[in-house]
Amino acid sequence: MRPWVWSPDCGALVWKQEEGCTKTARGGALHCSAHGGGRRCTEEGCFKSARGGTQHCISHGGGRRCQNEGCSKGAEGTTSHCRAHGGGKRCQHDGCSKGAEGGTLRCKAHGGGKRCQHEGCDKSAIAGDTQHCRAHGGGKRCLNEGCTKSAQGGGSQHCISHGGGRRCQEEGCGKAARGSAFYCIAHGARKRCQREGCANGARGGTSYCTTHGGVKRCQTEGCTKTSRGSTPHCIAHGGGKRCLTDGCTKSIARAPGSVYCSACLRKEPAEDDGEVAEEEEEMELEEAGDAEEQTTATAWLLECVREMLPKKQD
Repeated sequence: MRPWVWSPDCGALVWKQEEGCTKTARGGALHCSAHGGGRRCTEEGCFKSARGGTQHCISHGGGRRCQNEGCSKGAEGTTSHCRAHGGGKRCQHDGCSKGAEGGTLRCKAHGGGKRCQHEGCDKSAIAGDTQHCRAHGGGKRCLNEGCTKSAQGGGSQHCISHGGGRRCQEEGCGKAARGSAFYCIAHGARKRCQREGCANGARGGTSYCTTHGGVKRCQTEGCTKTSRGSTPHCIAHGGGKRCLTDGCTKSIARAPGSVYCSACLRKEPAEDDGEVAEEEEEMELEEAGDAEEQTTATAWLLECVREMLPKKQD
């Protein structure tokens, strides 16, 4: 319930006086705009302040509007345009023209606005009452039992895997639509390769698929293979992640979490060489002892057999 009370002096509903507020009271009321003073929006059910010489708040069309042709959003600050069209405070990072967030001088991408409170994370916190980014639990979460992913789409209560977000419009397809398209990748959401007769998806910022030259290529002269990771070369020419063994320049093995090449993974670790040698020596001694015991047992058995045989008479 909002703290509205009937005021005999004003002959209308007004906000209860807010303790600790030192802002200026507006109009004939006893409160500032934030606590119910001044003119209010006349839209039914809205309690926000009316802006400018209008009878409505910014959300309902009041105040100054963006001067960009076809835009009906409210103008930001003292500018004549909305945030999307250059109004309001801009990010101070060199070369960035995005709007600054909150009371900061930078956009979200360059450190402005609320940041995630998770230790070691510098991402932007999701708008609302959360203190974390989407990856660390901020924003709406999927309502499917046991799922901790983020809910996708404005009115959705589920993640993409459990039916949230926009879906492909192709009849009978239930996959998620990609980007600003209305279809999944299989049904044409991704930009298609421009090579005549090819229906594969274009890769990266190029107009072609991987087969026809899309994505980054190896920078070694004469090589047309795909470069790996953030490196400018293919695996054969030193690209991708390399083995961490001293002196080894091979690429790492294709195993989860591996940091060594296949050849180095097959080798015994250097610190275990001494233990292996001791174990081999012990095994040799045991084998020698077993052989000696076997020889002694055989000799005793032969002696017993000789005693059991009848002796030759002279």
